[in-house]
Amino acid sequence: MVFLMFVFFVYYNSVQVCIGYMIVMDRFEARLMMVSDLDHTMAQLREVTLQEENAVYERAISCENKIQEKIQEADLLKRKLMMRLEYIVFLLMETKTLSENL
Repeated sequence: MVFLMFVFFVYYNSVQVCIGYMIVMDRFEARLMMVSDLDHTMAQLREVTLQEENAVYERAISCENKIQEKIQEADLLKRKLMMRLEYIVFLLMETKTLSENL
């Protein structure tokens, strides 16, 4: 009878140990999954941040390109205006020369 009680006691304790081990492992796996999820979330956050930074950088480059185009257009218009001004001055000089010769 004592032997049966001892066997039952050992069996009961081993079941408790197994249940305790399963609980500990479940909690460990849950924590491990939380850490894994956190790592995945941080990686996604870094990726989104990089995408936002790249979008801002691309917009800045686009604006810089537009500014450069406008500067080139302004330079072209300035050259055309100077050519017309020189032509007008030339015509005025010719008119003055013609009027002096008459």
